[in-house]
Amino acid sequence: MEGGDPEDFRAFAQRVRPFERGSTGYFKANLFPEPCNKVGEWDAHSAAKTGFTRKDDYRAWLRENRFRVMKSWIERCRPSLVIGTGLTHLADFLEITGTTGTPTVHTITVNGHAKRLHVATNGMVPVAVIPHLSGGPHSLNSNEAIRLIAEQIRSEIGVERPA
Repeated sequence: MEGGDPEDFRAFAQRVRPFERGSTGYFKANLFPEPCNKVGEWDAHSAAKTGFTRKDDYRAWLRENRFRVMKSWIERCRPSLVIGTGLTHLADFLEITGTTGTPTVHTITVNGHAKRLHVATNGMVPVAVIPHLSGGPHSLNSNEAIRLIAEQIRSEIGVERPA
């Protein structure tokens, strides 16, 4: 996160404590707080917890209401970068950052597996939409993949890696 090596993530997390209550400088949020790891999945527990019998209705409500709030946070706080994980939600990440148009797709290859990302700088703040950090061969499932994605993002937003 601060230009360090992916292998040093534990030392970074222990030093900075980026997503703990009371820490500053980093913010983590989910576009859709109710976990639904499989795109088509929506069970009785999720319906009872959210009050929505259909996942599509839940997501539509969040897009209309929660996204507006998230966009206001981004507008007020002006983070130096928003990182969105999950390429299927590219349009949602562009919406909350006020980004117009679809940014160019960039592809990196690690061990023969292509990994895509999008970086845009024409919204309220820069946004990078990257693959999930775990999962199949197209996810960021290695330190090398994370390193190459980070280098591409830094290049696109004009930030050099600290010495």
